[in-house]
Amino acid sequence: MIIQKSSPDRAVISLSPSRPVRAVSWTWLILFTGCMWLAIGCGYGFGPGEVKLPPHAKSVCIVMFDNKTTEPDIGAFFSDALGFEFSRSGVLKVTDRTRADLIVEGEVVSLRVDTISYGQYNVPLEKRAWVTVKARLTELGTNKVLWRDDNLSWHYEYLVDVSDPRAGQASLQEAIKQIAKNLAQKMHDRMLAGF
Repeated sequence: MIIQKSSPDRAVISLSPSRPVRAVSWTWLILFTGCMWLAIGCGYGFGPGEVKLPPHAKSVCIVMFDNKTTEPDIGAFFSDALGFEFSRSGVLKVTDRTRADLIVEGEVVSLRVDTISYGQYNVPLEKRAWVTVKARLTELGTNKVLWRDDNLSWHYEYLVDVSDPRAGQASLQEAIKQIAKNLAQKMHDRMLAGF
């Protein structure tokens, strides 16, 4: 292979003396690669699974999530966290059912708590709470389901205070609140992905 310089940013590469091939300049290659990354990463469009909210939708009612677990108040944690996300974003006004254009309904399907680390004498030191929920966004008036997910789950690890059983329950509730916060962000963003 013979490389000959023909200009400051181009080179001629000869695989054989009779067949020269021009190499693409590094500048053009870098520009082309940059443009491709921009084309891939930019822009918002309605892809599969994205929600297209009705143009008239300005408000949402968030109903307290049903609770299929034995943990009290867990449904309220999720509806409150989702209400906070909608209030924070301001895309839709959170209101009651009589004034809402859309409604969010959900259900806490399961809560599982696993011990993930043990101390001396096999005493639990750290646990992991897993919560699974269902949720749907419906247009009031037409009852058209705009978005739905029946298998949303999240987990959170927390330390166990072996000296105070009441502290363990408080730690579990704090873990559930953190899970509700994370899942509420996820639901909010997915519901409004196409807004």
